[in-house]
Amino acid sequence: MKDRAKKNGIIETKGKRYDVTVVTLAFFVISFLGWAYETALMYLWHGRYFDRGFLTLPFCPIYGAPVCLLYLLLGTPQAGKFASFFEGRFGQKTGAFWVFLRYVLYFLLSAAFATFAELSVGLLFEGVGVSLWSYSDQPLNFRGHICLHVSLLWGVLLTVFMRFIMPSLLRLLAKIPKKFRGILCLLLLTATLVDFFWNIAALVRPY
Repeated sequence: MKDRAKKNGIIETKGKRYDVTVVTLAFFVISFLGWAYETALMYLWHGRYFDRGFLTLPFCPIYGAPVCLLYLLLGTPQAGKFASFFEGRFGQKTGAFWVFLRYVLYFLLSAAFATFAELSVGLLFEGVGVSLWSYSDQPLNFRGHICLHVSLLWGVLLTVFMRFIMPSLLRLLAKIPKKFRGILCLLLLTATLVDFFWNIAALVRPY
């Protein structure tokens, strides 16, 4: 059954089955929310509009990609590969200590994953002479790409998002007709790739 589901583009998470288009649309929704959050934050800090995204389109994939990859790799704290591993290791414990341990472990994995994602993207763009963010003025930072308190914050945000928002978002997106989801994914992916390579070309274009 699982092999057949994979061939049909279905993602299984402990009884929940989502077409890959659902997760792809979740990537774009989260990327847009990340862009809106960054833009609003910069406006509050500086009193004027800053487009925080590298893309021309209103998306910050640094938000959408790690969240969706984390979901595919671990699932949520209560369902998916992480939950299966935890319950296989410790059993289906329901006491306060075991619930606390479950979320602490998920938090640590989320923080480590987010740190790796930030460092990888930061180094990648550094290689083409672009700085999308900088923690150089923050304590315990590494080359301005990552710092301890931000990594811990990402761990908290990811754990909360996966516990309370991601399942509802996926269920909501799954209600969109499959054919329309596929067309929408194709259009968004094409536009985003064109946008990305256009901006990369602008960086390396000789003046």
